[in-house]
Amino acid sequence: MKSMTGFGKSEAVSENGAVFYVEVFSLNRKQLEIKAYLPKELLSLEPVIREKIASKISRGSVTARISLLLPENILQETIQVNDTIISGYLRKLRRMQEKHELFGAIDLVAMLMLPGAVSEIPASLHPENDINALKKALDEALEQLSDMRSAEGASLKKDVLERLLKLESIVSSVEGMASKAPERQKQLFLKRLADSGMEINPADERILKEITIFCDKYDTSEEITRLKSHFMQFRKFTDSADSSGRSLDFLIQEIFREINTLGNKTPIVDVTFLIVDFKTELEKIREQVQNIE
Repeated sequence: MKSMTGFGKSEAVSENGAVFYVEVFSLNRKQLEIKAYLPKELLSLEPVIREKIASKISRGSVTARISLLLPENILQETIQVNDTIISGYLRKLRRMQEKHELFGAIDLVAMLMLPGAVSEIPASLHPENDINALKKALDEALEQLSDMRSAEGASLKKDVLERLLKLESIVSSVEGMASKAPERQKQLFLKRLADSGMEINPADERILKEITIFCDKYDTSEEITRLKSHFMQFRKFTDSADSSGRSLDFLIQEIFREINTLGNKTPIVDVTFLIVDFKTELEKIREQVQNIE
């Protein structure tokens, strides 16, 4: 069981001296969303990076920031000075000096800033060596991210299981009180009939049948059984090595539905108070589950 939040970073150097810096962090999100920020030299590798991240993470918003530091010999290859264009600028500038009788040296730095004088071309990286170095840095960053997500996931698991014990305790208390509700309602029903002055034969099968149908509305054994089953399933999901966040979220919805039905069927004030406590604790679990992968 893992959290959806975490951070990892790493760096690796390729054989030609290029240094890759990788930072990966993730936040909670219902689906998997990957954002990759790359230098222009690595844009062609974005599909590889996305595939690598998707193979490690199934849910959450993941951001990968990758930067590249090139060695001097490669950087020199990326800058080209266009001698032809600069020569053309010089000829025209000198003619203007002669024509207008202007004096002074022509600034070389200013010349290099003129359009087309200098161009930048993509660095010629070695495909195999550089991709391997990038993958190494990415793998290490993702491993750190996974370790952090696992550590936080363990903390979340401890918290939700402690709260689950409270829910089970509440259900146990509710079960003891709610089991008495049908008989209590039966006696109340008979008393009201007697107080109304109606002559009733308690042995009359038709009356007994109607009383039984009436009292069955207060039978919560089905809801109690389902809740206990949901609690067992909840524990199985928290022990699963697979992504379980969606399953736990769905299960919480089912638990809420059952406890809501149980509350509506039980006309006992003390049970109502317990169910309020139950829903409060269940909401805290739901908030924690939102951050589970």
